Amino acid sequence: MANTAGGERVRWHYVIGCFVAGALMLAAAYWTEDRWAWQGVTPSVLVNAGTAFGLAGLLFLLERRFVTVVREASTAAATQVADAVADRLEARTEAIETRLGELDEQTARRVQAQREAQDRTVDALEVVSFDSVTRALETAAGLRALLGDRAEVQASNDRDGLWLVFSWGRKQLDADYYGEVQYDGPKLMIEAHVDTYRVEVEWRAQEAAPEVATRLIHELRGVGVWTGDDMLDWQLALQNLQRTLELAITSRRRDAGAWHLTDQLDRLVDDEWAITNSGVERRGHGMVLARTAFPVPNRALPGSRASDQAKNFAPTAPSDADPDLWSYLVREGKKRFPGWGWSHFGSSFAESETPDWIAETDRTD
Repeated sequence: MANTAGGERVRWHYVIGCFVAGALMLAAAYWTEDRWAWQGVTPSVLVNAGTAFGLAGLLFLLERRFVTVVREASTAAATQVADAVADRLEARTEAIETRLGELDEQTARRVQAQREAQDRTVDALEVVSFDSVTRALETAAGLRALLGDRAEVQASNDRDGLWLVFSWGRKQLDADYYGEVQYDGPKLMIEAHVDTYRVEVEWRAQEAAPEVATRLIHELRGVGVWTGDDMLDWQLALQNLQRTLELAITSRRRDAGAWHLTDQLDRLVDDEWAITNSGVERRGHGMVLARTAFPVPNRALPGSRASDQAKNFAPTAPSDADPDLWSYLVREGKKRFPGWGWSHFGSSFAESETPDWIAETDRTD
């Protein structure tokens, strides 16, 4: 056989030569024996050699036919096996696609069910109770929707008046024998900051909302900051709590038609304005006054030019904004954002510290 560019080619002159050589040797054996009466080894050698050459040519022809049959059978078998494998792979691929399709449907159903459950926690605040408030705060914390996982709400008709902070979580206790930080049981706390005083009340389980308001007023009177019935509008505070949680949750989920805040909600002011971790935002306008716009005071020199610029910072209000409301937003921004340039400087150290309070949440991360 000879390998060429077009495939294998039989060298027929060798095959025919074997037959001719064999025939000549056999003829020579019979001719010498008949003509010269040679007997013994020489005729036997010629007969055996001629027979060998003839059989070599014959066996080549038989072997070629055998190889052709085997090759065709092997090709057919390989083709059949390949077709069977392809059919199995196609069937398996269709099954996987079906499962993936079912998985998408299941995922969509689970996401929808989770959203409905979250919506129910906010809607449940229509009937205010310990369970409804804690569940709503837990849902917001699970989405990291609130700055610090706490809800700060206006509790007075005066924006500069009383604000309450609702939190649902665990406080840090002393470390155990092995040095591991321990936390107490979850508690629903309400904080009020008035001047230099900090009043804190726990909303206990099975305790009705009016009872909590009574104890809160009692604590405010106890520190001498109670100014009368106008100081606390408990119903307004609970309504604002529901509005704050609903906005924070729907914004974090990016619900269609919801107000999409740039960052975690810090304080909801009226219906159009919000203070977030990134600055002052307005519904329908996005970020109006970023936290980076607030000048950084010079901490080492309180009377320096930088400190004066921070103190006298008064950006121009939008043309259609209420001047009093705008002044309030700027004042609150100054309280929250001064020294913002240093916040990232110590972030790596702050993240390594163990927090003294953690929100109660159903997060798994």
